[in-house]
Amino acid sequence: MKKFIVNKENPEGILIDFTAEEIAVNESDLVKGEEQAQIIATQKVNYKTNRDSLIAKLKDTLSLTDKEIEILLDYSSSSIFTSENK
Repeated sequence: MKKFIVNKENPEGILIDFTAEEIAVNESDLVKGEEQAQIIATQKVNYKTNRDSLIAKLKDTLSLTDKEIEILLDYSSSSIFTSENK
């Protein structure tokens, strides 16, 4: 891997190789990013599953309509998840 550096000695910039430490840090960051993406994907699936279960229970127990449930859940939904989970 290489990085582009601009400094007083090289005002046009130069490409230099990453050090072994920089490569290790970069690879570690990539793994952490992939782990975080997997955690978020799992949380979204769990959220959707729990939401669908709640909707079914509201329909069965309280006989609420889809519109009533939509209004109820829109007021209580978490802002960390997008509308794709609705």
